[in-house]
Amino acid sequence: MNCADILTGKGFIPVNRAIAQKLESIIAAAMLGYLTRWRETYKTRDELDDFGGFFAISEKIEKELFIKRTSRKKYQKLLVDTGFLKVVKRGVKGKSNCFINHYYIQDRAIVECIMDALGGVEKRPGSENDQWVVEKQPRGSRKTTNNKNLTSKNKGVIDYQLAVDTFNKTFNKTIKLTQPRISKLKAYLKDYPIEDLCIVIERFKDVKWKDDQKYGNKIWFDYLLSPGKRDELHDEMMSVKKGVEIPMTYVDHEENRRLAEAMGL
Repeated sequence: MNCADILTGKGFIPVNRAIAQKLESIIAAAMLGYLTRWRETYKTRDELDDFGGFFAISEKIEKELFIKRTSRKKYQKLLVDTGFLKVVKRGVKGKSNCFINHYYIQDRAIVECIMDALGGVEKRPGSENDQWVVEKQPRGSRKTTNNKNLTSKNKGVIDYQLAVDTFNKTFNKTIKLTQPRISKLKAYLKDYPIEDLCIVIERFKDVKWKDDQKYGNKIWFDYLLSPGKRDELHDEMMSVKKGVEIPMTYVDHEENRRLAEAMGL
């Protein structure tokens, strides 16, 4: 039996060196490889949704990668913050408050990262299919490119002020970024990226019931971050069809779990 065949077989998880270097984590890169492999499995079954997404049971990921729940959430957030992955929670809010994560792998960000590591990336002008061309550079003269994903957030710094500015602009308010709000934002951003929160804020403006006179001049920013409401409001606002946003459909959690078990996930 050939050792090389064994080590590259289906029992192993692909890890890309450039991705691991970008993430500064071999485990996070392994998680991305694991999810990518599962996406291909769903693809062969023709079971991806209209946006190329799929669901996976968190406990299954933790078991396959030999990591605990806290570690899985940590590395999952790292993939989201770096732009390699988008995670959407779906389910029915009930006594157990259980949701299933649906994963959307961001191919463009991944390809851009890998090609940049190879020596520079250039988008072909006028390409309708977003084709990318690798420009190999001589040793010592690697070309650096302007990567839109290289935000302060990806360097480990989250712009909390962005959420406050979005709220003030959307609702014509002048609230401040106080320490209690920073604490609430940190808790919120453990589960959702700050871009999702900005979308929730913008779409919440169109909710009619909040305009009832009984609410007076209620500051809805704090309401959107409240632990008892944020998951339900996030799912509701993100389910609103707007542009190419991923529509969320409320599904029965137990039915999803039974389906996952039947698929061996």
